[in-house]
Amino acid sequence: MYKIKIISHFSAAHSLREYKGKCESLHGHNWKVEVLVGSERLN
Repeated sequence: MYKIKIISHFSAAHSLREYKGKCESLHGHNWKVEVLVGSERLN
């Protein structure tokens, strides 16, 4: 089995219109993305 795994991080920001609360203003989130793909054989 052949496998490859890629891990990356990114940040994104947004605001919530017509929402009353602490998340209404511009705020951000940090994300971690992991992708793993595999194959029994290579061509």
